[in-house]
Amino acid sequence: MYRTAALLFVLAAACCSWQSAQPPAPERVTVKLATSNGSWCTGFPVERSGRWTVVATAKHCLRHGLDNATPVAVHPKLDLALVLMRSDKTPQPLPVRSLKDWERPRVMVYGFPKVPTGSSPVTSITDGRIAGSFGGGMFRLTAPVWFGNSGGPVLDLQGNVVCLVSGVWPGLDGWGACVGAGEIRKMLDEL
Repeated sequence: MYRTAALLFVLAAACCSWQSAQPPAPERVTVKLATSNGSWCTGFPVERSGRWTVVATAKHCLRHGLDNATPVAVHPKLDLALVLMRSDKTPQPLPVRSLKDWERPRVMVYGFPKVPTGSSPVTSITDGRIAGSFGGGMFRLTAPVWFGNSGGPVLDLQGNVVCLVSGVWPGLDGWGACVGAGEIRKMLDEL
């Protein structure tokens, strides 16, 4: 009986590490990317080199141009882009961890959504799970996301980026689609 209780306690503590600690503050994780048409997207730093930081974001955020970042790489098929920003304008890069197709971790989504369709960005953290894989580097997300969350990081409970928010899942209000962090790692390796 006591062994079972002790084992359950250890398993609960291991799976839910943020229940006793606070998740990182949004300003320590994300950057707001201003588009030339007055809108915005979310991005997050993935690599730093001197004065410049490589920031991951959604490719569709580049459609109208960015006021505060320069595109350096665009994925040919997925909604993923890497942009350069000055390092003094970004937080420290986050660790990136690839998901396996069968993994369904609990996650936190960071971003600047227009909640639900407001005109000003609101810094937010929502939680949910990776609900499944579409294959090809794409995953389904149960955490609420809205316009403006695009390009934001999806963190596991250990603080690793596991996905990048691509958009709202069609027909399921607030559910999201996301690009697996393994695709970000591949693009960084090719730079």
